[in-house]
Amino acid sequence: MLPTGHKLRKIFNRNTLKISYSCMPNVKQIIDGHNETILKKDSQPPQDQAEKACKCRKKDECPLEGACLTKEDVYQATVTSNNRTETYVGITSTEFKTRWRNHQVSFKNEKQKSDTELSKHL
Repeated sequence: MLPTGHKLRKIFNRNTLKISYSCMPNVKQIIDGHNETILKKDSQPPQDQAEKACKCRKKDECPLEGACLTKEDVYQATVTSNNRTETYVGITSTEFKTRWRNHQVSFKNEKQKSDTELSKHL
């Protein structure tokens, strides 16, 4: 611990300090937990395995009418301002709700106004 003669050796020594590494799971516990979740998922009936289509708290405010968690969507937005209309076409590589949320943030925050191409049209 501390060398002999150090002024803190009386306070911090092997009799007063206990160091333990048992707060983290070992590799066997990690692998067993992973295998258990995989086997549990495989043993479920197919109707239970179906992914949810929407996690919106307010279902009537869902951007895609209950299907906002679909992946790899192509979407279109039309921006109209001062007798000028522009059309923006986008694609999602993840779920649509995440992409839609990024657009909403870029519309509201001045610092993030150039984060998405759609916000540059506004």
